Amino acid sequence: MERLSAFLTDPANRTLMMELFLEYGRAYRSRSACIPPDRIPERAVSEMRSCSLVEKHAGGLRLTGTGKAVGYGVLELHEFRQRKGNPRHGGPDVPAPDAGLVKDKVFLDVGCGGGSYVDAAADSGALMAIGVDLQLPLLRLGRTLCNGREALFIQAKCESLPLESLSAHVVLLRGVLPYVENGRTLKELARVSARGGRLFLTTLGPGYFLRAARDALQRKHWPQLAYAALVSLNGLLQTFTGYRLPYYLKKFSASELLSAFNTPKSLCRTLKRNGFTVTQIRRSPARGIPRNIYVEAVRA
Repeated sequence: MERLSAFLTDPANRTLMMELFLEYGRAYRSRSACIPPDRIPERAVSEMRSCSLVEKHAGGLRLTGTGKAVGYGVLELHEFRQRKGNPRHGGPDVPAPDAGLVKDKVFLDVGCGGGSYVDAAADSGALMAIGVDLQLPLLRLGRTLCNGREALFIQAKCESLPLESLSAHVVLLRGVLPYVENGRTLKELARVSARGGRLFLTTLGPGYFLRAARDALQRKHWPQLAYAALVSLNGLLQTFTGYRLPYYLKKFSASELLSAFNTPKSLCRTLKRNGFTVTQIRRSPARGIPRNIYVEAVRA
Protein backbone atom coordinates (compact mmCIF):
# COMPACT_ATOMS: atom_id res chain seq x y z
CA MET A 1 0.00 0.00 0.00
CA GLU A 2 2.98 2.36 0.42
CA ARG A 3 3.53 2.10 -3.34
CA LEU A 4 -0.07 3.12 -3.90
CA SER A 5 0.32 6.17 -1.65
CA ALA A 6 3.45 7.21 -3.54
CA PHE A 7 1.66 6.74 -6.88
CA LEU A 8 -1.34 8.84 -5.78
CA THR A 9 0.85 11.69 -4.57
CA ASP A 10 1.33 12.74 -8.23
CA PRO A 11 -1.72 14.76 -9.46
CA ALA A 12 -1.12 13.49 -13.02
CA ASN A 13 -1.55 9.91 -11.80
CA ARG A 14 -4.79 10.79 -9.99
CA THR A 15 -6.14 12.41 -13.16
CA LEU A 16 -5.20 9.33 -15.17
CA MET A 17 -7.06 7.03 -12.74
CA MET A 18 -10.17 9.22 -12.92
CA GLU A 19 -10.14 9.19 -16.73
CA LEU A 20 -9.67 5.42 -16.86
CA PHE A 21 -12.54 4.90 -14.44
CA LEU A 22 -14.85 7.10 -16.53
CA GLU A 23 -13.86 5.37 -19.77
CA TYR A 24 -13.49 1.75 -18.67
CA GLY A 25 -14.26 1.35 -14.96
CA ARG A 26 -18.04 1.34 -15.36
CA ALA A 27 -18.03 -1.27 -18.12
CA TYR A 28 -19.32 -4.72 -17.21
CA ARG A 29 -18.66 -6.50 -20.50
CA SER A 30 -15.14 -7.80 -20.90
CA ARG A 31 -14.67 -6.32 -24.37
CA SER A 32 -15.73 -2.79 -23.42
CA ALA A 33 -13.72 -2.96 -20.19
CA CYS A 34 -10.45 -3.69 -22.02
CA ILE A 35 -8.00 -0.76 -22.02
CA PRO A 36 -5.93 -0.53 -25.25
CA PRO A 37 -2.17 -0.87 -24.63
CA ASP A 38 -1.46 2.65 -25.93
CA ARG A 39 -4.07 4.35 -23.67
CA ILE A 40 -1.81 4.40 -20.60
CA PRO A 41 1.60 6.16 -20.75
CA GLU A 42 4.39 3.61 -20.71
CA ARG A 43 5.94 5.19 -17.62
CA ALA A 44 2.75 4.54 -15.65
CA VAL A 45 2.01 0.94 -16.66
CA SER A 46 4.63 -0.74 -14.48
CA GLU A 47 3.74 1.46 -11.50
CA MET A 48 0.05 0.72 -11.88
CA ARG A 49 0.66 -3.02 -12.11
CA SER A 50 2.90 -2.96 -9.03
CA CYS A 51 0.07 -1.20 -7.17
CA SER A 52 -2.47 -3.78 -8.44
CA LEU A 53 -4.46 -1.07 -10.21
CA VAL A 54 -4.52 -2.86 -13.57
CA GLU A 55 -4.09 -6.42 -14.82
CA LYS A 56 -3.54 -8.07 -18.19
CA HIS A 57 -6.72 -8.77 -20.14
CA ALA A 58 -7.50 -9.71 -23.77
CA GLY A 59 -4.39 -8.24 -25.31
CA GLY A 60 -4.59 -5.11 -23.22
CA LEU A 61 -5.25 -4.15 -19.62
CA ARG A 62 -8.26 -3.69 -17.37
CA LEU A 63 -8.84 -2.01 -14.04
CA THR A 64 -8.82 -4.25 -10.99
CA GLY A 65 -11.24 -3.78 -8.11
CA THR A 66 -8.59 -1.64 -6.44
CA GLY A 67 -8.15 0.40 -9.62
CA LYS A 68 -11.89 1.03 -9.89
CA ALA A 69 -12.08 2.09 -6.25
CA VAL A 70 -9.21 4.56 -6.66
CA GLY A 71 -10.65 5.96 -9.90
CA TYR A 72 -14.04 6.41 -8.26
CA GLY A 73 -12.48 8.15 -5.26
CA VAL A 74 -10.50 10.58 -7.40
CA LEU A 75 -13.63 11.34 -9.46
CA GLU A 76 -15.58 12.04 -6.27
CA LEU A 77 -12.84 14.39 -5.05
CA HIS A 78 -12.70 16.16 -8.42
CA GLU A 79 -16.47 16.73 -8.43
CA PHE A 80 -16.37 17.97 -4.83
CA ARG A 81 -13.71 20.55 -5.66
CA GLN A 82 -15.43 21.57 -8.90
CA ARG A 83 -18.59 22.48 -7.01
CA LYS A 84 -16.47 24.00 -4.21
CA GLY A 85 -18.22 21.89 -1.63
CA ASN A 86 -21.67 23.10 -2.60
CA PRO A 87 -24.50 20.54 -2.87
CA ARG A 88 -24.80 18.65 -6.14
CA HIS A 89 -27.21 19.99 -8.71
CA GLY A 90 -30.40 18.02 -9.25
CA GLY A 91 -30.82 16.79 -5.70
CA PRO A 92 -30.36 17.79 -2.05
CA ASP A 93 -26.90 17.12 -0.73
CA VAL A 94 -24.65 17.94 2.22
CA PRO A 95 -22.58 21.13 1.85
CA ALA A 96 -18.91 21.11 2.77
CA PRO A 97 -18.32 21.35 6.53
CA ASP A 98 -17.26 24.87 7.54
CA ALA A 99 -15.63 26.26 10.67
CA GLY A 100 -18.99 27.23 12.15
CA LEU A 101 -20.02 23.57 12.12
CA VAL A 102 -16.84 21.62 12.93
CA LYS A 103 -14.25 23.91 14.56
CA ASP A 104 -12.84 22.24 17.69
CA LYS A 105 -15.27 19.34 17.27
CA VAL A 106 -14.94 15.69 16.28
CA PHE A 107 -16.22 15.16 12.73
CA LEU A 108 -17.13 11.65 11.57
CA ASP A 109 -17.85 10.69 7.95
CA VAL A 110 -19.21 7.14 7.69
CA GLY A 111 -18.81 5.87 4.13
CA CYS A 112 -16.20 8.55 3.51
CA GLY A 113 -15.02 7.33 0.10
CA GLY A 114 -11.86 9.19 -0.91
CA GLY A 115 -12.18 11.57 2.03
CA SER A 116 -13.43 14.78 0.38
CA TYR A 117 -15.50 15.82 3.39
CA VAL A 118 -12.87 14.64 5.89
CA ASP A 119 -10.31 16.80 4.09
CA ALA A 120 -12.66 19.82 4.19
CA ALA A 121 -13.41 19.29 7.89
CA ALA A 122 -9.70 19.10 8.74
CA ASP A 123 -9.14 22.33 6.80
CA SER A 124 -12.01 23.97 8.73
CA GLY A 125 -10.43 23.39 12.12
CA ALA A 126 -12.01 20.15 13.31
CA LEU A 127 -10.46 18.82 16.50
CA MET A 128 -10.33 15.49 14.70
CA ALA A 129 -11.75 14.48 11.32
CA ILE A 130 -12.47 10.76 11.01
CA GLY A 131 -13.37 8.83 7.86
CA VAL A 132 -14.73 5.29 7.93
CA ASP A 133 -15.12 3.06 4.87
CA LEU A 134 -14.81 -0.59 3.85
CA GLN A 135 -12.83 0.17 0.69
CA LEU A 136 -9.17 0.12 1.72
CA PRO A 137 -7.92 1.79 -1.54
CA LEU A 138 -10.25 4.74 -0.88
CA LEU A 139 -8.92 5.09 2.65
CA ARG A 140 -5.38 5.06 1.27
CA LEU A 141 -6.36 7.87 -1.11
CA GLY A 142 -7.85 9.85 1.78
CA ARG A 143 -4.71 9.41 3.91
CA THR A 144 -2.59 10.65 1.00
CA LEU A 145 -4.72 13.77 0.52
CA CYS A 146 -4.93 14.61 4.25
CA ASN A 147 -1.27 13.92 5.02
CA GLY A 148 -0.08 15.97 8.01
CA ARG A 149 -3.52 17.13 9.14
CA GLU A 150 -5.74 16.09 12.06
CA ALA A 151 -7.43 13.28 10.13
CA LEU A 152 -7.89 9.58 10.79
CA PHE A 153 -9.08 6.93 8.32
CA ILE A 154 -10.45 3.61 9.58
CA GLN A 155 -11.55 0.49 7.72
CA ALA A 156 -14.71 -0.74 9.45
CA LYS A 157 -18.36 -1.62 8.94
CA CYS A 158 -20.79 1.17 9.74
CA GLU A 159 -22.85 -1.25 11.86
CA SER A 160 -19.84 -1.74 14.16
CA LEU A 161 -17.69 1.37 14.55
CA PRO A 162 -14.44 1.12 16.57
CA LEU A 163 -15.13 4.44 18.30
CA GLU A 164 -15.98 5.44 21.86
CA SER A 165 -19.59 6.17 22.78
CA LEU A 166 -20.70 9.84 22.71
CA SER A 167 -17.45 10.83 20.96
CA ALA A 168 -18.58 12.47 17.67
CA HIS A 169 -20.16 15.93 17.50
CA VAL A 170 -20.92 15.99 13.76
CA VAL A 171 -21.75 12.81 11.82
CA LEU A 172 -22.13 12.48 8.05
CA LEU A 173 -23.77 9.56 6.25
CA ARG A 174 -23.94 10.25 2.51
CA GLY A 175 -25.48 7.64 0.22
CA VAL A 176 -24.77 4.72 2.55
CA LEU A 177 -28.20 3.59 3.80
CA PRO A 178 -29.26 1.87 0.53
CA TYR A 179 -26.44 -0.66 0.99
CA VAL A 180 -26.43 -1.41 4.74
CA GLU A 181 -28.70 -2.57 7.56
CA ASN A 182 -30.50 0.70 8.35
CA GLY A 183 -31.59 -0.06 11.91
CA ARG A 184 -28.20 -1.37 13.06
CA THR A 185 -26.34 1.47 11.33
CA LEU A 186 -28.45 4.26 12.86
CA LYS A 187 -28.31 2.59 16.27
CA GLU A 188 -24.52 2.57 16.04
CA LEU A 189 -24.43 6.21 14.94
CA ALA A 190 -26.61 7.09 17.93
CA ARG A 191 -24.11 5.30 20.19
CA VAL A 192 -21.07 7.25 18.94
CA SER A 193 -22.87 10.62 18.64
CA ALA A 194 -22.54 13.09 21.51
CA ARG A 195 -25.72 14.41 23.12
CA GLY A 196 -26.89 17.27 20.94
CA GLY A 197 -24.62 16.08 18.14
CA ARG A 198 -25.75 16.69 14.58
CA LEU A 199 -26.38 14.07 11.90
CA PHE A 200 -26.47 14.82 8.16
CA LEU A 201 -27.52 12.07 5.78
CA THR A 202 -28.58 11.52 2.20
CA THR A 203 -30.16 8.44 0.69
CA LEU A 204 -32.05 7.19 -2.36
CA GLY A 205 -35.81 7.17 -2.68
CA PRO A 206 -37.98 4.81 -4.77
CA GLY A 207 -37.99 7.25 -7.68
CA TYR A 208 -34.28 6.64 -8.26
CA PHE A 209 -34.81 2.95 -8.96
CA LEU A 210 -38.05 3.49 -10.86
CA ARG A 211 -36.17 5.79 -13.21
CA ALA A 212 -33.45 3.14 -13.59
CA ALA A 213 -36.13 0.57 -14.46
CA ARG A 214 -37.70 2.89 -17.02
CA ASP A 215 -34.33 3.62 -18.65
CA ALA A 216 -33.52 -0.11 -18.80
CA LEU A 217 -36.90 -0.84 -20.37
CA GLN A 218 -36.39 1.84 -23.03
CA ARG A 219 -32.94 0.41 -23.88
CA LYS A 220 -34.22 -3.17 -23.62
CA HIS A 221 -31.48 -3.95 -21.14
CA TRP A 222 -33.20 -6.89 -19.47
CA PRO A 223 -30.57 -7.74 -16.79
CA GLN A 224 -30.61 -4.13 -15.57
CA LEU A 225 -34.41 -4.10 -15.62
CA ALA A 226 -34.52 -7.30 -13.55
CA TYR A 227 -32.03 -5.81 -11.08
CA ALA A 228 -34.06 -2.59 -10.74
CA ALA A 229 -37.21 -4.65 -10.11
CA LEU A 230 -35.45 -6.75 -7.45
CA VAL A 231 -34.07 -3.66 -5.73
CA SER A 232 -37.54 -2.06 -5.74
CA LEU A 233 -39.03 -5.16 -4.12
CA ASN A 234 -36.22 -5.08 -1.56
CA GLY A 235 -37.07 -1.47 -0.78
CA LEU A 236 -40.75 -2.30 -0.28
CA LEU A 237 -39.77 -5.16 2.03
CA GLN A 238 -37.59 -2.82 4.10
CA THR A 239 -40.25 -0.08 4.21
CA PHE A 240 -43.04 -2.30 5.51
CA THR A 241 -41.16 -4.86 7.61
CA GLY A 242 -37.81 -3.30 8.51
CA TYR A 243 -36.01 -6.27 6.96
CA ARG A 244 -34.24 -6.69 3.62
CA LEU A 245 -32.85 -9.50 1.50
CA PRO A 246 -29.49 -10.70 2.90
CA TYR A 247 -27.72 -10.78 -0.48
CA TYR A 248 -24.25 -9.28 -0.81
CA LEU A 249 -22.76 -7.99 -4.07
CA LYS A 250 -19.11 -7.27 -4.84
CA LYS A 251 -18.29 -3.60 -5.37
CA PHE A 252 -14.70 -2.63 -6.15
CA SER A 253 -12.63 -4.31 -3.41
CA ALA A 254 -15.41 -4.98 -0.86
CA SER A 255 -19.00 -6.24 -0.70
CA GLU A 256 -22.28 -4.48 0.09
CA LEU A 257 -25.90 -5.49 0.57
CA LEU A 258 -28.30 -5.56 -2.34
CA SER A 259 -29.66 -2.01 -2.69
CA ALA A 260 -32.92 -0.91 -1.10
CA PHE A 261 -34.62 2.49 -1.21
CA ASN A 262 -35.80 4.62 1.70
CA THR A 263 -38.95 6.69 2.08
CA PRO A 264 -39.11 9.92 4.13
CA LYS A 265 -41.68 8.51 6.59
CA SER A 266 -39.94 5.18 7.23
CA LEU A 267 -36.59 6.95 7.57
CA CYS A 268 -37.98 9.39 10.15
CA ARG A 269 -39.46 6.49 12.11
CA THR A 270 -36.14 4.64 12.17
CA LEU A 271 -34.24 7.77 13.23
CA LYS A 272 -36.70 8.49 16.06
CA ARG A 273 -36.55 4.87 17.23
CA ASN A 274 -32.76 5.19 17.53
CA GLY A 275 -32.65 8.44 19.50
CA PHE A 276 -32.53 11.15 16.82
CA THR A 277 -34.84 14.14 16.42
CA VAL A 278 -35.33 15.13 12.77
CA THR A 279 -34.92 18.90 12.30
CA GLN A 280 -35.06 19.08 8.51
CA ILE A 281 -35.99 16.76 5.67
CA ARG A 282 -35.90 17.57 1.96
CA ARG A 283 -36.69 15.49 -1.06
CA SER A 284 -36.11 15.72 -4.78
CA PRO A 285 -38.34 16.19 -6.60
CA ALA A 286 -40.31 18.14 -4.00
CA ARG A 287 -43.55 16.54 -5.22
CA GLY A 288 -44.24 13.06 -6.46
CA ILE A 289 -42.04 10.03 -5.85
CA PRO A 290 -38.70 11.11 -4.33
CA ARG A 291 -35.42 10.14 -5.98
CA ASN A 292 -33.13 11.69 -3.37
CA ILE A 293 -33.71 12.38 0.32
CA TYR A 294 -31.75 14.73 2.61
CA VAL A 295 -32.12 14.71 6.39
CA GLU A 296 -30.69 16.71 9.27
CA ALA A 297 -31.19 15.38 12.79
CA VAL A 298 -29.99 15.96 16.36
CA ARG A 299 -29.00 13.28 18.84
CA ALA A 300 -31.42 13.52 21.76
